Amino acid sequence: MPVFRLARAAVCATLAAALALAAPRVFAADTVLPFGIPGHGRLQLAIPEGWQVEARRIEEPGGLTMRLAPVDGPELRVLVTVMVPPNGPTTVDALRAGAERNARDLQGGAAEEKLPVEERSGPAAHLAFVSATDKRWQDREPPEGEWRHVTQGAAATGDLLLVFTVLGSSKDAPARARALELLASARHLPAGTGPNAIRVAAGRRTLAAELPGLDVLRVGARPGGGGAMVMGTLPGGFAVTLTVERTTGLTRPEEVRQRRWTEGASRSPLEKKDVQLSSRGDMAVVGYLVPRVEAAEVRQRHVHGYLLREDFAGEVHLSKIRYVPEDAPALERLLGSARLE
Repeated sequence: MPVFRLARAAVCATLAAALALAAPRVFAADTVLPFGIPGHGRLQLAIPEGWQVEARRIEEPGGLTMRLAPVDGPELRVLVTVMVPPNGPTTVDALRAGAERNARDLQGGAAEEKLPVEERSGPAAHLAFVSATDKRWQDREPPEGEWRHVTQGAAATGDLLLVFTVLGSSKDAPARARALELLASARHLPAGTGPNAIRVAAGRRTLAAELPGLDVLRVGARPGGGGAMVMGTLPGGFAVTLTVERTTGLTRPEEVRQRRWTEGASRSPLEKKDVQLSSRGDMAVVGYLVPRVEAAEVRQRHVHGYLLREDFAGEVHLSKIRYVPEDAPALERLLGSARLE
């Protein structure tokens, strides 16, 4: 049963390298985020509390691969491929037929005598899937690289089809239930639609910003810290990172900047020119230009905005490669929309 033998080490290594797992987490409630599908709008998902995501776009013919997992708790991995079927939206009957094929493929190595097709619906998505337990490991721990339980199926929302595999220890695991809820939350947002406001929460505070057209690429913990982090791209070639986390011993946003920038990022080996410190309302700001990385000229403009509210710190990091002065108003507008609530 090859699906049970998906390389656990490879999946774990990819997630660890991409998301830099670290330190205590204080993720808050589910966060609804958009993930870009090249040429086909965006996929909106409600990411559960304390989960991490890595998304990779497929430019041709236009799709997305995703790896999702809880930061802490029972081991579980969710692998998703998002595509646009060439023959139009997938019907419920087609979803069921695909799940029945999965059942036939899994039956030979399954502990269960029958693998019934299950279905679930969300506000804008319909799922059909089957679940199986590897009969070799039903009563003992599987070795490295293998899994006891698998759920395979697909979800349809709008023009999109999400083919998914959930790997874990038990059909009854709460994390598996959250994974299915996540998939049921899927919604296809055609190009030009969807919310502009993005909200990232940790503990009792939320960092919000107006980021029209944001395509999320990663969700996780802030590298070297905790809290919540969202990374993505914006139209026009802008990159954005939002972080919010609990902090202690700070009373002003300038102290957040001192800790994050002066004592941290400013010491990186990259050359920085035109470094400017400023304040804008309740935000402490630093801006600078990285002219080159090694021998390559990049002219990358960076702007960091730091916010503090009680014992929570927020940061907005915007950057633009091949920066020209005409980009300044867009950077200022995006930065100015951020608030810590």
